[in-house]
Amino acid sequence: MRHGIMKSLVCAATFFSASVLALPLDTYNLIVLEDLEYLSGHVQGKTLVGGNLNPSNSNHSLGFGSRLSGGTSLEVVGNIGNVGITLENGTNLIYGGTNNAAHINRNGGGEVYYDPSMSIKAVADELFAATSSYNSLSANGTVGVVSSKVLFEYSGVDDTAVFDFDSGLYLNSNLDLNLDAGNAENIVINVSGKNIEFGNQKPLDGFNNGNHFDWSKIIWNFFEAETIDFGNAQMVGAVLAPFASVSGGSQFDGSVAVKTFQGSQQFHTPVYRGPQPPKPPTTQIPNPSSLILIALGLLALRTNQRTLRPA
Repeated sequence: MRHGIMKSLVCAATFFSASVLALPLDTYNLIVLEDLEYLSGHVQGKTLVGGNLNPSNSNHSLGFGSRLSGGTSLEVVGNIGNVGITLENGTNLIYGGTNNAAHINRNGGGEVYYDPSMSIKAVADELFAATSSYNSLSANGTVGVVSSKVLFEYSGVDDTAVFDFDSGLYLNSNLDLNLDAGNAENIVINVSGKNIEFGNQKPLDGFNNGNHFDWSKIIWNFFEAETIDFGNAQMVGAVLAPFASVSGGSQFDGSVAVKTFQGSQQFHTPVYRGPQPPKPPTTQIPNPSSLILIALGLLALRTNQRTLRPA
């Protein structure tokens, strides 16, 4: 009997956390966990590089922070190679390794700071947890080919539409992408495939037209990708691919987080403003002393009830 009471108390005391994980994509326009080989281009928002900034052409000046107003536009945990850097709008650069930049243009009076204590670990851990958490969400929308386009379609009543997207099935067709989000306010697209190649896909109706869905509320979660070649595709919405070496893409409209990146691209705001990934449920069990106190209290209550029972 006592064992049954204790077991019941354990079950009654179990609860699940409904909190959410942090997501650095709402702060940074571009996150590269390891090395960034940035040939040319610009990033409108904040950039975080966990490894080295290794451009291959020092004649090109890389622009950072054109949509910011002060603050820090570029953080490099490792070394800065022989590259020209332009800090826009009075923004700052922080680096943790060696600075071998060919030149740094500080438009608006920004500063350059050295901080050897910089680390990418906390951000990386958050991104690893987030990609797993988004992938745990059950799809409530459908993906299929309609009128020679890949259609993402949602007709439910939830605020967030979740799609499972098989990259091997749909990207090889080189069809453009269309979205019918219904009443959804947020979009999560879980993309399967380890080695992914885009072609010339363009995001069309629903993704990118005069009345397009809010890009800051879309996230493409490449939860298992190891390599991604975005080809000439234009991406709208955030890209989360923390295990992938990434190249290509004509431009990215939204936050991007990858393992490594190589290419000459433009990274545009808005940063991600969609739903944060839910934490996996956690079970908490009271310690033995708490269970004993609860059990004694119930036994005392039961004894008292028997004492007060009418004859």
